[in-house]
Amino acid sequence: MTEQDKKDQASGKVVFSYDDSASQIEVSQVQSVNWNKDGIQYGLLQIDGKLSAGELADMAREVINNRR
Repeated sequence: MTEQDKKDQASGKVVFSYDDSASQIEVSQVQSVNWNKDGIQYGLLQIDGKLSAGELADMAREVINNRR
């Protein structure tokens, strides 16, 4: 890992996953929104998606506001 990789990992900006059997490197952008309400845990996750963080947050608000 580069020094920047180490800094980004330490800050939580990126997460590195390893598979000893993998023969190539794969880079993915992962975004998630997680919350708890009334004892239920919710989460929205996208991998290499096109939604912005704001759009994911808007979706979470919609779920929260429409939950009965």
